Order: sequence, then C-alpha cells, then structure tokens
Amino acid sequence: MGVLVASALILGPVSASACPTCFGSTSEQVLRTYYLSAAFLTLTPFFVLGALGAWVARHDRRQRINLGTLGDEPPRSAR
Repeated sequence: MGVLVASALILGPVSASACPTCFGSTSEQVLRTYYLSAAFLTLTPFFVLGALGAWVARHDRRQRINLGTLGDEPPRSAR
C-alpha cells in the first residue's frame, strides 16, 4: 500500500490548474469577459428579488383596486 501511494505521489502531476482557459489566457478581451460574467452572476439575485418585489406590489395594487379599497386609508400623520 505504501509503495502505491509513494509511486502515485512521484509519478503524479506536479501542479494542475483548475481551468486551463482561465489560467492560460491573459488577453484583454478574455479578461473583460470574465469580469462581465462575474458581475452578471453577482447582480442576478438582486434583479430576481427586485422583479419578485415589483410583481408582489403590482399584484397587491390590482387586488386593492378590484376590491375598491385603494385610497380608503386615512392620511398618515406628519411626524
């Protein structure tokens, strides 16, 4: 068993990059593409939550219009 582990460590690769495309390319266009894709993936949850919030607000407003309760609230007092 020890010989197998030792030979695997000796004959195995010295280092391996996770992604040869990412680590092998340094051109300006490729780097810009990586930055834009990272920004898109970062902002996607905010867009989804914003769209969901807008849908809920729109649905609530339509329900209140259909029930005739829109505009029946008393004015809020100034603080």
